[in-house]
Amino acid sequence: MAEKEKIVIIGGGLVGSATAYQAALLAKAEGRNVDIILLEAGKKGELRGGSDGESRITREITFENPIYAELARESNLIADKLGIGIVRPANVLILGNDTDYILKKAYAAAEKSNAKYDVVNGSLLEDQFPYLNPKGLQGVNEHAFNPKTGKGAGVLNPALLVTRLQEAAAKLGVTIQHEASVKKVTDAADGGATITLKSGETINVDKAVVSVGAWAEHILDHPVARAVTPKMGPLFYYKVPEEMEEKFKNFPALIYKLSGGAGFVAQHPDFVARNPDFPLHDKNHSEGFYMMMERDLDGTMWIKVGHSEPAMQVRHDVDVLSANHKIASALGRFTADFMREFLPGLAEVIPSIKTGWAEKTGKGPMAFTPEDRPIIDTIGDNKAIVVAEFCNGGGAKTACAVGEMVAHYALGTPERIPENRRKEFSLEGRNLPALPDGREFSDVITAPNGLRGVKLIRKNMKSI
Repeated sequence: MAEKEKIVIIGGGLVGSATAYQAALLAKAEGRNVDIILLEAGKKGELRGGSDGESRITREITFENPIYAELARESNLIADKLGIGIVRPANVLILGNDTDYILKKAYAAAEKSNAKYDVVNGSLLEDQFPYLNPKGLQGVNEHAFNPKTGKGAGVLNPALLVTRLQEAAAKLGVTIQHEASVKKVTDAADGGATITLKSGETINVDKAVVSVGAWAEHILDHPVARAVTPKMGPLFYYKVPEEMEEKFKNFPALIYKLSGGAGFVAQHPDFVARNPDFPLHDKNHSEGFYMMMERDLDGTMWIKVGHSEPAMQVRHDVDVLSANHKIASALGRFTADFMREFLPGLAEVIPSIKTGWAEKTGKGPMAFTPEDRPIIDTIGDNKAIVVAEFCNGGGAKTACAVGEMVAHYALGTPERIPENRRKEFSLEGRNLPALPDGREFSDVITAPNGLRGVKLIRKNMKSI
């Protein structure tokens, strides 16, 4: 290989951009002569997958390994040094009903994470959040983000974070190429890796980092790529009236999670009767809503509501909301029903929630592995291809810290990563079954005519 090391990072989303920045930072600190290139298939400013959108919840209380809380904390501090990060500190409420085992998991996760939080229920919950006026719910209230400690919860802007990370990487000498579509990545015959672009050009590199979410199956011939599943959940936006904006400026991010058998949408009698084949009627499935405040560039305030479950398995070239508006309409109706029943305070002051029609729609793309654990490891005989699949909903809140781990793999220094983190994300002992070609989302909902719900605004949607 050439005297000057060459590292190419494929995928200019959150983790790819963070890896480019962190690799350049580490190489500069160690005086290494490294040529770092970031390739992104989309146009400049065009984001896809989990890096798309203007708001994501960041929190320390997660249901996974406490490592994720540590990474979120570290990522917040890194982003804050770049002058970005948490754009709006906010409490995060994780709520459910008193019969749901998810709440027990939330309480246990809060203890393990070492986060600052309160247990809230009944009148205490209603007193703290009167504009929600929650009924029959209880749970955990994580305190808002503190920039001095990096601890706490809030709402971050993934699109802005990608932009700032790429700007910081470019200042450190990283070459960023947009509209550079990769066809495949393979081991090179003489060591290292070979990247073949769709244009036909080939690039030989010391290390290739693949951080493209569920698009990995198109460029890698390896079970790890086949095991990453893309999913899509619809998003609904309810406009906050101007006269109410002051009241809602400290609006908390809210996660409502129910275990199988108790889901509001999937178990709603009306929904079951009209959609008997819907897969999440199964008691073994769970269902979740998440909610946060988001502002447009013109200052318009919205309450954004999404679904972590139910979500539909999709292909990358399919816009699930446009292709199957019945799914979006059905979920839109019951999203509004849920808020009117459990958060009546919102319905009293947000006209679109009261009527059940969202003024704006979007989509929440996600990628998942079979074990719901991200993957960071090398593959191939040369160990020159680094796979960074930090999916399962963890990418946005941990990206800056995850980028540092991936950068160590790219620079050949993974031993510097704490052992517990390397083991958590490595391929060792993982069950990664290959998925069949041509997988499609399942068209299972047959919503009735005249269903109240969401009016699809196609100009607000773009295909993943």
